[in-house]
Amino acid sequence: MTARRALAPYAVGDADAGFTVVEMMIALFVSSVVIVSILGFLTGQMSIERRVDAFASNQEELRQTLVALQRDLRSSAPPAPLATTTDYQYRLQLDVFGDISSPGVPVAWYVNGAAELVREDQSTAPPTITHRLRGVDATLPLFTYYRANGQPFVLDASTQPADVAACTTRIGIRLVAAPRPGPRPAPLHSDVQLRNRSTKPQGCPLSPAPVAVSIPATTTTTLLDLTTTTTTIVPPTLPPAPTVPSP
Repeated sequence: MTARRALAPYAVGDADAGFTVVEMMIALFVSSVVIVSILGFLTGQMSIERRVDAFASNQEELRQTLVALQRDLRSSAPPAPLATTTDYQYRLQLDVFGDISSPGVPVAWYVNGAAELVREDQSTAPPTITHRLRGVDATLPLFTYYRANGQPFVLDASTQPADVAACTTRIGIRLVAAPRPGPRPAPLHSDVQLRNRSTKPQGCPLSPAPVAVSIPATTTTTLLDLTTTTTTIVPPTLPPAPTVPSP
């Protein structure tokens, strides 16, 4: 009796009972699902934020590159001739002037084999790269050259490289690049009117020369058979008037 009474205060009743193993497993499962959902949401938000930041950075780098390219074009002499016409699609050779009294600085803009648009200062030996834009999309031409009447040059074997250099009055720039991987390449377009080029350069045709097509002269004689037809109208024959008997 004494031992039972001594242990009675320490007996576990229904009010003091703990969780069962099944209840603990269910609680852990529910907690894990909630924690994984929260972590997935936070990870997605962080990924979106990184992509937005990368896209904004790409746009800013493209804008700075485009501004530098426009500044060189507006401060330069007309483009220098290149070796082949197709080189004009991804390369510009310019003499850039800082001011009226300073000599021109030879500068080249081109896309290299690593899909980078670089600005190369060729006044030093070796040439110095002063600007670099990575991740350039070179599937389409970077530069388009326009005549005085607004028609673009066809940059293939049918056009002479000297004509492009001598007759271009406006250059179109199509710049698509993703310097930071992740977001889609950001496109920028711009047209630059060359300041040091007349709107009607001497000796430059406004459009390609038309192709002469020889068409043999053909004379066609058409004979008309005019026939005069006389039509006689015959009045119809009326029946005799009826005889009325006298009374």
